Amino acid sequence: MSVKNWRSMNEQDLTKLARKLGALEPESWAHSQIQRGIEHLPRDLFVLLAVGDVIYPDNRHWLAETRSRNPYDPGGEFGPAIDRLLAAGARVEDLTSIVATMQMSLLVNLCVLLDDPGELEPEVCDVRWRLFLVEESNAPDTPIDRLVEALWEIVWTGAESRPLQPIWTESFQAKGTGAWRSMNEQELTELFRQLGAQEPEGWARSQISEGIPQLLRYLFLRQAWRQIIAPDDRDWIIETHEDDPDQRDEFGEAIEAMLAAGAPAQDLTTVVRIMQWILLFRFCVLLDGGLAFRTGAGFSTLQELVGFCWRLSLVDDNDTPVAPIEGLHESVLETDPTGREMRPQEYFRNLDTRDPPG
Repeated sequence: MSVKNWRSMNEQDLTKLARKLGALEPESWAHSQIQRGIEHLPRDLFVLLAVGDVIYPDNRHWLAETRSRNPYDPGGEFGPAIDRLLAAGARVEDLTSIVATMQMSLLVNLCVLLDDPGELEPEVCDVRWRLFLVEESNAPDTPIDRLVEALWEIVWTGAESRPLQPIWTESFQAKGTGAWRSMNEQELTELFRQLGAQEPEGWARSQISEGIPQLLRYLFLRQAWRQIIAPDDRDWIIETHEDDPDQRDEFGEAIEAMLAAGAPAQDLTTVVRIMQWILLFRFCVLLDGGLAFRTGAGFSTLQELVGFCWRLSLVDDNDTPVAPIEGLHESVLETDPTGREMRPQEYFRNLDTRDPPG
């Protein structure tokens, strides 16, 4: 299938594609595509691929797949944290339920973010972006929005629980001056610093010398990281624990079981944060044109997906694409708001003593 003929796919073609991509109800998904109109396929296919990166409730392979051989690598805290949780009596099924729910919660908010940048500083409050299907000529073609609507039709039964409700940002787009478009390197450096960039000089220098829209890349990734739980955040656990026991869903029951087993909250937060980071990275790969999808043996590609490519673009007031926002997956780690690139604190302590780990 190429981008030229995807509009001619029938229900049987769509069912085969959905089945290969691991959709839980491929026939229903395909039938829905035909009923609503094939023009929605680019949006729904993007969402289907994104959902494929979320851990499913019956998946147990993620525990082994996520372990790093080097505890000082990004995400290296995962293995020790899992070991302590299991040693404390945590059940794998509860861990999986919690991670799956928190990953899906993040995915919902990332889809919202594609439609609305959220609250931005006055200096950049006029920045807006949209997701587009890209033509074979590499030019943005079909705008794609309202991804959350497509997401609800794909998630598994029970995933509509409270933690999955999107954080709607009710932001209004103020009329900014657009001064960021013509800033010199010194002015950009100061703006990046105000926005919280770890290395503002590097971001500004790259934008000026290489012509890469680093401000747009940074803004999207910063807003995306704000949807991931922070290392010291316990509210996501406490709020669930304080709920009325009679009103708890599967997610709440899993949290309650973990706390009853004496599972360390710090380790649970570490595991969820790492799994959300992994999902953000894969989401950005998809935004950058990557079409790999999860299979039982890892990741694969499909010939049927050739010709499908999505791209995030800056848009003007008429939603016309102005500049591509690319290479997002390359900067996910460097925009970690802790500045640690998802490495454990001990890694930096060793660097300070001039004895870096291997």
